[in-house]
Amino acid sequence: MLIDNLDGFDEFTNIEGKHEEGKNDEDVLNVSRTENSTTTIFPSIICEKFFNVKEIDFSSDKIEIINEKALKNCKNLEYLRLNGNKFSQIPENLFIENLNLIFVSFSQEGIKYVPNKLFNNKTKLKWIYLHNNEIEEFSDGTFDNLINLEALWLSENQLKSLPNEIFKDLVKVIYIDLSRNQLFDLNPNWFKNLVNLQDLHLDFNKILQLPENIFAPLKMLRALTISNNQLTVIHSTSFGDYGKFNTNFYEFYFYKNNLEAFDERIIDNTIISWISAGENPCVNRNGSFYDGSQMKNDIRAALKNCFTNYLEINVTTTMITTTTMPTTTETITSTSSNTEVFTSTLSTTTSSASNNKKFFIIILASFIQLYLMNFVYKLFI
Repeated sequence: MLIDNLDGFDEFTNIEGKHEEGKNDEDVLNVSRTENSTTTIFPSIICEKFFNVKEIDFSSDKIEIINEKALKNCKNLEYLRLNGNKFSQIPENLFIENLNLIFVSFSQEGIKYVPNKLFNNKTKLKWIYLHNNEIEEFSDGTFDNLINLEALWLSENQLKSLPNEIFKDLVKVIYIDLSRNQLFDLNPNWFKNLVNLQDLHLDFNKILQLPENIFAPLKMLRALTISNNQLTVIHSTSFGDYGKFNTNFYEFYFYKNNLEAFDERIIDNTIISWISAGENPCVNRNGSFYDGSQMKNDIRAALKNCFTNYLEINVTTTMITTTTMPTTTETITSTSSNTEVFTSTLSTTTSSASNNKKFFIIILASFIQLYLMNFVYKLFI
């Protein structure tokens, strides 16, 4: 459709023009902004006039306000691009009539809050772009029932945490980007249902550690990016039980942390052959290797110090555990007599007393060994 009256179009109080031969308003499927548009309010007249429209693109415009009923009559709308405008907020019921939405982009807006019912019942949604805003938190239920969502961009916001069950229904999602936020801690509940997730981006946050089994449910995970954080140790237990690691895990990017130790079993039990590990204290050379299993030896060479440090940490932990004071009191729950109970307790106490000397020697020897190991380690670093 050709728009003849640009002045009228700018105000969006009226749309005049002509269709191609044999076409009318019902045949308009795509509406996008013009370079001459100066309106700051999203034009509701679009959905009133072109109610069969499937795609609306008002990207990089000057839109500041969008009315709650602006999209009411666009029941066939599938693609909505409103990125690069100046929205400060989104009406909660904006999509209440748009059950066929597949793609939504509100990136680069300055949005601080996303209503928790905005995407309710939008079960056809596959892509949501909310990156490069100022979102500080999400409410429970924001992404509930999005059972067909495949990709979610939440990067470049101000997120410090997320609700426990924020992603619980995203069983088909394959891509999540949480990079460039303010996350300190990762919650295992976030990822427990993401059985099809392939790419997870957590870089440029403030993450201090990876909890045990945090990535274990991600059986399809192919690439993990966790660079530019504050990790000091990476344990294999973060990826699940030994021997049961995800066999699809291929790319691991953890450069520019504070890494001092890395569990070698992560390399042993996966097909990782693309890594970026540079700018970490324990990593030799540049620590970046790509393309092919032949790189395994180079990866091991680059992470040699990290592997050694991890073994020393485990040895120290084991020594401290084995030298903990044992329990010397036994409880008998059988129906024996009082005399039997007394005799058993006395025997245990006597046995404990006779082993005190040996126990003291074991403790003393263990601490001497620990001291010498630390001394030698410091001598060579």
